[in-house]
Amino acid sequence: MKKGRFSLGILLIVGAVVFIGFKSFLSFIFDCKDCNKFVIDHVELRTGLDIPTTINQDCVLMENKKIHKFQFDTKEIDVHNYLTVNNFYQEGDNWIKTGNNKKNTWYAEYSLPTNELKVEIRYLDN
Repeated sequence: MKKGRFSLGILLIVGAVVFIGFKSFLSFIFDCKDCNKFVIDHVELRTGLDIPTTINQDCVLMENKKIHKFQFDTKEIDVHNYLTVNNFYQEGDNWIKTGNNKKNTWYAEYSLPTNELKVEIRYLDN
């Protein structure tokens, strides 16, 4: 009986350490405002958008905002399906989606002619 409790205690401690480590790692990515590390993951966490396979990406960091540009691999994804599933709305050749939360506002625009998704994140928590 004592062996079972001890094993359960160890399992709970290991589980708590793994959970706290994972949560800390996600917080690190969420707060990572440079253009060198975890670029796609940062955009996904800040906006809730799923960024599919890309063939090219660019990032520009300014005072309180970051602009990302992604070119999708159209051999890997169906762009029209991606845009409709992710609730973009169409304006001419462009598809738009916006959002906000306590830490940032964001604007995403997909251009059909250039096959480019531009995501602008404005940080409210300098």
